Amino acid sequence: MSKRLGTHLLLCLLVSLLAMSSAFAQNTTASMSGRVTDASGKPVAGVTVRIVHVPSGTASVTTTDANGRYIAQGLRVGGPYHVEAKGNGIKEIDADNVYLELGQAEHRRSSKA
Repeated sequence: MSKRLGTHLLLCLLVSLLAMSSAFAQNTTASMSGRVTDASGKPVAGVTVRIVHVPSGTASVTTTDANGRYIAQGLRVGGPYHVEAKGNGIKEIDADNVYLELGQAEHRRSSKA
């Protein structure tokens, strides 16, 4: 009888561990990525991209890479967000009322010389 109880407890423990690992894998945030190019379509490196969650004032700041790409992860779901990109010879780029969905990877493309 005790061997059967031990097997049952081991099985319950295993099931609990599997359930916990799937709970930890759930996504509760959103992300935003994009590419900044000049008027001729060439990527612009070193541009500062600031993404602000307007209701909370929480900001995420990132910089474009050599291909003009940026990514911001771990953003709050919802919005609105205000997104601005400036520096390195481009005019300031602004976008308002950007909303993000759960698990969404919002992609934005901006270009201004």
